[in-house]
Amino acid sequence: MAETISNPTPKARFQSSGNQVSQHRQLVDSAPFIQGADFAMLEYQRLLAMRSTDQYSAMATGLKLQGALEFLQQLRMLAEPEQAGQKQVLVPSLNHRV
Repeated sequence: MAETISNPTPKARFQSSGNQVSQHRQLVDSAPFIQGADFAMLEYQRLLAMRSTDQYSAMATGLKLQGALEFLQQLRMLAEPEQAGQKQVLVPSLNHRV
């Protein structure tokens, strides 16, 4: 008899504990967390801007900021369930009929 082996995502493993999920939601919705995250991002942007010396470091700075924003979004949405059929479109598709 074959046994099904499940390999849950980190988000699914986190969501399997109801207590953690409710505490996480309270944390990310709290004013101190929101203000702290906003000011941390502003400070990170300031530090990166000071280190940017040429076009290549400026491009790297943009990518670092994008990664930091994506991380913060993942942190904020960790307790929220996935929406079926809802995908995030990063680049809109081209209209080839034009």
